[in-house]
Amino acid sequence: MILLKNLLKKFLFINVNNLKQTNIFILYSIFLIFIVILSIIFYKNFIFLYPHIIDDDANIIYKNIPFEYGKLLENLVFNNKYSSTIVILGNDVEFYQNRMPILPFIFYAISLVSYK
Repeated sequence: MILLKNLLKKFLFINVNNLKQTNIFILYSIFLIFIVILSIIFYKNFIFLYPHIIDDDANIIYKNIPFEYGKLLENLVFNNKYSSTIVILGNDVEFYQNRMPILPFIFYAISLVSYK
């Protein structure tokens, strides 16, 4: 326990200004590798839990996203319209603000980079 406490003090209370550029590069590289590995693990688990959201080419199928976000995101990505059509009592009703806009626009911004 004392050894762990000493190690934490040694690594957490280091003055960043005293680090050499190679040490910063190595720490940053380790951080990036860690993030990539966690992303791959998350992706594999996500595909296992929700196989209907991703097709065989690893592209997102927007209309299959749950909680009424699917139709909205599909319209936003492919038609550039922030609306979704919902059938109520046999009539098509077009909603322009049926969801709060922050989450759909985050998905939209990510889809501008990649559909995967």
